[in-house]
Amino acid sequence: MSQFHPFLRLPLEPRQQIWHMSMEPRELVICSIKRRSTAKWPAPPAVLHACHESRTYLQQRSRSSSYYVKAFQFYQSRAVYLWVNFDLDSVYAHPSALDNFTKTDLAQIQRIILEGVSSRRFIGHHASTLRSKMPALRDVTILSMDCDRDRGWWQPWWRPLAPLFEMLYYPKEEEEDPAPFNLRVLGPEDEPPSTRTPDWLNPDNYHKQWRILGQMTFFSPGIWMV
Repeated sequence: MSQFHPFLRLPLEPRQQIWHMSMEPRELVICSIKRRSTAKWPAPPAVLHACHESRTYLQQRSRSSSYYVKAFQFYQSRAVYLWVNFDLDSVYAHPSALDNFTKTDLAQIQRIILEGVSSRRFIGHHASTLRSKMPALRDVTILSMDCDRDRGWWQPWWRPLAPLFEMLYYPKEEEEDPAPFNLRVLGPEDEPPSTRTPDWLNPDNYHKQWRILGQMTFFSPGIWMV
């Protein structure tokens, strides 16, 4: 059945519950270097095109909040905007795009996927934005962080990221709290097996990998002896 004609005969509350259940999480590509050839400005969610009632309910849920809000209206001076549900949607962007987001947009983002850049540049420039300008942030995923210029050829790919995890989750200043969001860094896709383990790094396995690295002794070129 492609249409349900008696839908409008249902009481208002069940109809609104159906609109609520129709929302789906999306990955919104705002700025991408790796996906530049295929990335398109994200289309509005399909549920907002269903009818006037769905748009009204999902955009004006209450005076203080809404499921979908207009965002990224001023990114790179584009005369466009996105309908974003920050409770569900993930923002995909190159880290350099964070400098062009408005304070309002940064403050609402809860989930973000960032393309990998030099670990040194990320730690020195972008990490502070995540911590100080994005209070609603819950999950951060970094894809294929480029650590080659910041490590020895024998070291695991994640070794240069130690200062990042220490800064976010083990601050030296007593008045600072650990970062409230979860960070997940994925290893480079072309990393050789000898230095690829683990494939990803997050606060849960960081100390385990650090202990393993501390137990290793450089025995001869290209060989780690535990």
